[in-house]
Amino acid sequence: MSEGKNHEIKGSSVCISGGNGFIGSRFTEIVKSRDANVTKLDRNELSSSFRLSPGTDFLVHLAGQNNLRVAAKKPVETLETEFRMTISLLEAARLMVQPPRKILLVSSVGVYHGEGEVSESHPDFVGSIYSASKKNIENIGRAYAEEYGLPVIIARLANVYGPGQTKEALIPSIIEQMSRNISENGQIVLGNIKSVRDFVFIDDVVEGFIQLLLAPASSGEVFNVSTGVGYSVEEIVSVLSSLLHYRGSINVEPNRIRLNERQVLVASNQRLRSLTGWRNLYSLEEGLALTLSHYVKMPQPGANHAL
Repeated sequence: MSEGKNHEIKGSSVCISGGNGFIGSRFTEIVKSRDANVTKLDRNELSSSFRLSPGTDFLVHLAGQNNLRVAAKKPVETLETEFRMTISLLEAARLMVQPPRKILLVSSVGVYHGEGEVSESHPDFVGSIYSASKKNIENIGRAYAEEYGLPVIIARLANVYGPGQTKEALIPSIIEQMSRNISENGQIVLGNIKSVRDFVFIDDVVEGFIQLLLAPASSGEVFNVSTGVGYSVEEIVSVLSSLLHYRGSINVEPNRIRLNERQVLVASNQRLRSLTGWRNLYSLEEGLALTLSHYVKMPQPGANHAL
């Protein structure tokens, strides 16, 4: 980020929902390091009576379901909770004498239709409870932007990874399995290892958020936060195997493959780059090495180790 933009965030008041989650906690840490004042909101606070503090400069809405499988198992809870939280935040912003300078709603590239490389002009498609919940957030945000002039922008995230992610997520799950089954007789269990996704490192995502908050984006505009490069799960396994000196095998279980799973989903980041100059700074290898070091001690060849 440029020195000028650092000055802009310094001293500003930032309110964030989901501030204790994987992305929210890292966002909070980085923004605080730049001398911004951060207020973290618990999801239980977000009711019809919720009000934002006067002087809030930026509002970031991260709270919500981030697990596709959990969303599918708990559809009513997922949809109702995300609707309630989003309405509560936007209504609180609407009622302010001086609304926030920018409101950032966080969605997912999973709302796009079809497969392959997608951009913000690509048609949307709701093919799961997870994508429906994210599309609901976007629609509510756009409605408040159009109806009340709130400065809402939307960030659609690719597959975010990095230190601190829960072990149910793909990459921490692979690391944990490899670490516990490191020998040549070891085995890790996965679903579709041929599926290709756009994996973006957590610190790059946070930087994208900050630059979007400070950029002169139009209200209601959508931005992908992604790398624009796809890697298969098999390639992720290969890099982690090299880093961990894993010599075991992969067992593909068909029941781990979702019925509506897409084979390839990669998102262009050109719009974000054009507006802000942002670019992802971490290669896949660098990001995976940093992530791995969070969970395990880097092994020596032939050494056993554990989480």
